[in-house]
Amino acid sequence: MEIILEPRINLETAKLAKEKGYDEMINGYLVEYLIDQIDEEYPDGGGAFSMTKGEVEFYSELSRNTELNEAGGETYDCYSCPTLYMLQKWLREKHNIIIQVNIVVENDYYFDILYSPIEKTRVYQTTKIDSEYDDFYETYEDALGEGLRQGLKII
Repeated sequence: MEIILEPRINLETAKLAKEKGYDEMINGYLVEYLIDQIDEEYPDGGGAFSMTKGEVEFYSELSRNTELNEAGGETYDCYSCPTLYMLQKWLREKHNIIIQVNIVVENDYYFDILYSPIEKTRVYQTTKIDSEYDDFYETYEDALGEGLRQGLKII
């Protein structure tokens, strides 16, 4: 039996989501290491206390950004890592921002951002973000991921 995992946001989007107030309880977070460190018990590499600056690891544990803020300090930062769908739903429900992915032809996807500045109305306007907004993407998930990043910038 094949296990299908729903795609998650990337580190750049996770950082932006945290900055914009995403704080839902989810199963998954990213750790970005800020320093190089060698575990004294494993000088040739490895070990529980070894890390490489810029390295990113995914952990499958329940958490939220406010809890993750307490971890790390100067050695690493943590970010909630929801699925694309979870972040898309949060933008829609909390900020009236709809990310809509469209297809022109096979492997040519693009996104529209529909935004309602008036809460609890269904009057949406299409929002253009910047020149990159008109790019095409090879997969639905790539287009959705970029749409989510751009949607977060509206908040």
